Formats: sequence, C-alpha cells, structure tokens
Amino acid sequence: MSEIRKIVTINDIKELKLDQKTLQGVTNRDFPVRGIICAARDDCLEMLPGIGPAAAKRIFDAVDAAGFIFHESEQSQAVRCLLSTAFHYQVATIAEYEAQREFSESQISALQAFLSDNFAERDQTVLKLRFGLDGQPPLRQSDVGQQLGVSGERVRQILERALRRMRHYSRAAVLAEIFPEFPGIPEAAKTACDPIHKADLANKPLEFLDLSIRTHNSLIRSGIKTVGELLEATPQDLMRVRNFGKRDLDRVQEVLFKFGLRLKD
Repeated sequence: MSEIRKIVTINDIKELKLDQKTLQGVTNRDFPVRGIICAARDDCLEMLPGIGPAAAKRIFDAVDAAGFIFHESEQSQAVRCLLSTAFHYQVATIAEYEAQREFSESQISALQAFLSDNFAERDQTVLKLRFGLDGQPPLRQSDVGQQLGVSGERVRQILERALRRMRHYSRAAVLAEIFPEFPGIPEAAKTACDPIHKADLANKPLEFLDLSIRTHNSLIRSGIKTVGELLEATPQDLMRVRNFGKRDLDRVQEVLFKFGLRLKD
C-alpha cells in the first residue's frame, strides 16, 4: 500500500533539493519548509507571493520526489472520492493526510459487492460512471446523463439518493467493516464492528435501549429480554414478531446504531 513521508521528518529546506534559483526565491521570502510542503500537497503553491507557475511546478516535483506527496491507484482514488462525497468528509489536518493509505484490491472488490447487494442496476451505473469506479475516468453528471439517455438533473437526483442510502446506519456499518481506516465514516458505525463493545452491552436489559412501550412489549412477548438476545435476531426474525412492523424495525435499527450495534445479518 502507498505510504507518505511525515512532515516532521524534514527540518531543512535543502532536503527538497530545489534548483538554486527556486531555492533562493523561497528562502528570500522566508517560507517555512513545512508550509511549502503543505502548499504543494494542497496544489496551491501559486497562491504564495512570488511563486509563479514554473516555480510551483519545480517545487511540487521536488516535494513529490522527497516522498511527501500521497500517491494511489486510480481505482483507489475513485473509491476515496466516493466515500468522501457520501460522508461529506474532507482531509483537514496534516495528520489526516499522512494517515492515508491506498485501498487494497480486496477492499475495492468488497465495495463492488456492496453496491451490487444494496443498489439497483441503474444506481450502480450512475455511481460507477460518476466516480470512475469501473476504471474509466469519472464523468460529469451531464455526460452520465447522455450515456443513460436522461437529463443531468435526473442523474443528480439518482446520485443524491444513492449517496443518502450509503449513509444509512445499516449500510454505513457495512462500509465501516470494509474500510476501517477511512476516518469519514461515523464512529458509531465503526464501533458496531467491535466485539468488545458488543460484549459490554449484551447483558443489558432491553429497557436500556429506550424503545417505545409498544415495540418493547412486542419484543418481550417474543422472548427477547436483553440487548444480546436482540442482537442475535435478524431483521427477518423481528418482522415475524406479532404486532411488530417495518416502522418498529427501523426504530430498533436506528437505536442500536446509536450505540454502535446492529442486528445479525
């Protein structure tokens, strides 16, 4: 997997091995070396005073050659873009940037299976074309619309619906299992995969979840009296409980997710 050199490992700008003209221009303006690296990572070197396009290119190449620029495969980048868009996540700190790793082939394959299991064929096609998940360059919404014979606005609606479905607590928990290192997925989804966390709550009485009286009583009558017993049930099991409907199921799943838990698959 691709890794990146940490910014704390550099103290002298000479380590970037800039040409003499560029080095002199940078040192004359007293730019800190770590600030130069951050600007290169963010592709905003030209915003620094006195740095033109040619100098920015030379500095970027030097920062890249020194190992401070993160590289990953196009498919890994496509997956990262999809996850970042779905969960409204942007890298905000140096530490977050340096913690990034390239997603593995098994993770990318698991995402493809996730999309196949959870989305209609048209929704899958829109996601793949828009983010380049099929190995092709990502397309604009209007270009996706042309391929599918619909308007760009219709593509936007399909895309928004698909991303919203990805954020649903049950699907977010699945994605947290596939991408445990991705920081944008809510922590509740990640702790749903933690067996220690589950064990701590398993012996709690059902009242601990603060369900409605009707939902609680329906579960109690069915023999489910603890959180652990509830976690052993599948959604299909619960839908067979007397006086227990889809709304009850959604509420149970929502409450469990707040504690980082989910029903059995």
